[in-house]
Amino acid sequence: MTRHPFLPLALSSLLLAGCAVTAQRPPAEPPPPATFQGSADWQRVPAQVSVPEAWWTMFQDPVLDRLQAELVVGNQNLAVALAQVRSARAVLTASQSAVFPTLSLGAGSTRAATAENNNGQRNLSTSNSLTANAAWEVDLWGRLAEGVKAAGASYQASEADLAALRLSAQATLTQSYFSLRTAEAQQAVLERTVAASERTLSLTEARYAAGVVSQSDVLQARTQLRSVQAQLSD
Repeated sequence: MTRHPFLPLALSSLLLAGCAVTAQRPPAEPPPPATFQGSADWQRVPAQVSVPEAWWTMFQDPVLDRLQAELVVGNQNLAVALAQVRSARAVLTASQSAVFPTLSLGAGSTRAATAENNNGQRNLSTSNSLTANAAWEVDLWGRLAEGVKAAGASYQASEADLAALRLSAQATLTQSYFSLRTAEAQQAVLERTVAASERTLSLTEARYAAGVVSQSDVLQARTQLRSVQAQLSD
C-alpha cells in the first residue's frame, strides 16, 4: 500500500482554512442628497412665534369674541381661581413686609378741666401727644426668608392654575363653537341635498309616466331621497 506523505499536511491546511474567520467590513454609508424632493415647498418656522393672549381673535369671528368675553366674566371656576390668586398675593405681601422693620405712629389729644376757683371759673387745659414705635424681627434662622419663598411659590402656582384653567375653558368654548358651526353647515348642505333629491324624484316620476325610464329608476331616486332625509333627521 502506497502512502502519500503530503496527505496529512493537505488535510490540516483544509481544516485551518475552514476555521478561518474572514473580517467583514461594514458597507459605506451613502452620501446624503443635496436637496430633497418637495423641499422647496417647505418653510422654516421661526424660533419664536408670537401668539397673542387673545388667540381666538385670529379667527376674526365677532360671535366667538363675544362668547369669550362672557366666559371670563361669568365662569364661576375662573372666579374661584382668581380669588385664590388674590389670597396668595396677600399672603406673599404680608410675608415680605415681615422681613423689613415696621414703624407705627400714634397721635392723641386730651382735654382736662380743673376745679372752680374763687371766682367760680374753671380752667381748661389741652395736651397733645405723638408716639412712634419701631419693631424689627431679626431673621437669624431664615424663617422669614423661607416663608417668603414658600408664599412666592404658592402665588406662582395659583397664577399657573388660573392660566391653565382659563386656557382650558377658552379652548373648550372654541372647539364647541366650531363644532356647532360645522354641524350647522352640514345641516345646510343636507337640506339643499334633500331639496335636490326631491326635484330629482319628481323629474324621474314624470319621465316614468312618459315611458322614458323604468320603474327601477323611480325606486332608486326614492331610496336616495329617504337616505338623505334620514341623515338630516340624525
